[in-house]
Amino acid sequence: MIPLRRSLLSVRREVLEDGTIRLHFTASTATPDRYQDIIDQASWRLDNYRMNPVVMLDHDYRVEKVVGRGEVAIVDGALDLVPTWDLESPHGPMVAGMVDRGTVSAVSVGFLPGKSVPRASLPKEDPRCGERGWVYFDCDLLEVSVVAVPANPEALAAKGAAKDWPPAASVSVGSVVDEVLRLLREMDALPKNPESAESGLDRYFPPKDR
Repeated sequence: MIPLRRSLLSVRREVLEDGTIRLHFTASTATPDRYQDIIDQASWRLDNYRMNPVVMLDHDYRVEKVVGRGEVAIVDGALDLVPTWDLESPHGPMVAGMVDRGTVSAVSVGFLPGKSVPRASLPKEDPRCGERGWVYFDCDLLEVSVVAVPANPEALAAKGAAKDWPPAASVSVGSVVDEVLRLLREMDALPKNPESAESGLDRYFPPKDR
């Protein structure tokens, strides 16, 4: 199964009693993203992540791209991440400095979806009902990455950035793969169930080419 990636831009700074600052990233919410997908926040599966709580750079899974560790919890109905930067790693000091200066404020979750339900199949009175997109349940969190541009335009607007940025501005490998899968499903070229999408994707992109 291909991991999915969803990005948000939200950082909160908590001042502790000793005067130190503790960062909180809102890593995921139940708001529909630009793909019109929704992640159910109550059913996040966090045990595997807590056994290997890596904070990565740009979803690059090479060990030198680990920039820290993360503590995760569901807080006020959203996935909250508290990072501890590894200042002895190759990229940790750079990322810590950019976040501290406010140059970078976005994180992106990499996860394996569990159960998935088309939003169009939900009862009309369900606030998650919609013409497009899926609701993902029981998502297994794999990693959290610091990224330059979040994939969620609504999150950008929340920080006062331009509301009319084109979706193409979010250029990450995960975002491109997700968009290709969505378009192929719309053309009935892939199974409607994302859980079986990987085998269908092999027809178009052999594993050796990915």
